Amino acid sequence: MNQSTALREHFQRLSRLLVDQAPIWRPVPFSLPELPWESQHPALAGALGRLSDEHCAALEADQPALVRWLADYIPALAHIPAVDTVPAFSADRTDYPAGFERD
Repeated sequence: MNQSTALREHFQRLSRLLVDQAPIWRPVPFSLPELPWESQHPALAGALGRLSDEHCAALEADQPALVRWLADYIPALAHIPAVDTVPAFSADRTDYPAGFERD
């Protein structure tokens, strides 16, 4: 698999995750009395309501812990670590089209 194909597949996985989970992240917080996803994920809604300020701050400071905590309620979110960073690729000068050579 070449770098272009790998990057495209990575972007497609990220896009799919974002689209699939849009009902969770898209609503504007504090703009509605109840978020639309709460009826689909009542356990998550309850757990969020019970979070102490200290636990919330700890999760905010530790992204891997936050992802694990959320994935207990929405298992698809366990895939976040696989798509949250762009893979490193080597810069091969031969990938540049004619006219874009470097000095």
